[in-house]
Amino acid sequence: ICFLYIIPMITYGNKITKEQREIPLYKFAVMGVWDSVAGIMQTFAVNYISNSSTIVLVQQAAIPISMLISKISLQARYSYSQYIGAGVVLLGIVIVLIPTFFGPTNSNTTIDNSMELIWIF
Repeated sequence: ICFLYIIPMITYGNKITKEQREIPLYKFAVMGVWDSVAGIMQTFAVNYISNSSTIVLVQQAAIPISMLISKISLQARYSYSQYIGAGVVLLGIVIVLIPTFFGPTNSNTTIDNSMELIWIF
């Protein structure tokens, strides 16, 4: 449903330029496939993450990971500020995870704390 505005904008508007319409549609399909794979993998990761606040980190990790995948598979180019933004996200994830890896181990959990990093990335 979120894409239904495109046809009226092409027909009656001028916000979608001819140059934008000439982008090959397969690139959008590839981005959609990778986005759905990321969502599915995040859903599976929820089953293995013992700390519920870490689930938010899984969602945020999708930003730099999708940038990396699109750079590799689609040869996407990003600006310097976009790389800085992805770096800030990764830095935030590392800062939040420091207590998880160096704090006391909870004996009630079924998964080792070091495994949480694997499920995030």
